[in-house]
Amino acid sequence: MQKIEIVIYRFTGKQFFFEVPKQWCEECDLTISLVRRALRELELENDRRIKLEIKPWVANALSALLSGGWHPPVVTIDDAVFSQGIVPDKERFKRVIKRQLSLLPVPSDRPAGR
Repeated sequence: MQKIEIVIYRFTGKQFFFEVPKQWCEECDLTISLVRRALRELELENDRRIKLEIKPWVANALSALLSGGWHPPVVTIDDAVFSQGIVPDKERFKRVIKRQLSLLPVPSDRPAGR
């Protein structure tokens, strides 16, 4: 099954062997909250077609940088940067997710091989 992969790279929290205080990047926590709220509003928070990962930016800097994410918080959708350095616009995020969902094949309820 194809999935939409959403990754949030944050600067706060556990980074390797040290902890970055929340006040250093309030946008990081606000971004995580916004993405979760948007998925809930779209009734997609438990949808198997959506994969949401929250990763520490420092520990995953190489993958973030290769995706174009230089300034946390970075939100990528299917390895493309959606936003970085700011709290994204929730309505724009929802529109992009809806568009990406429309590009996925319609899931079948039938078991594979039948």
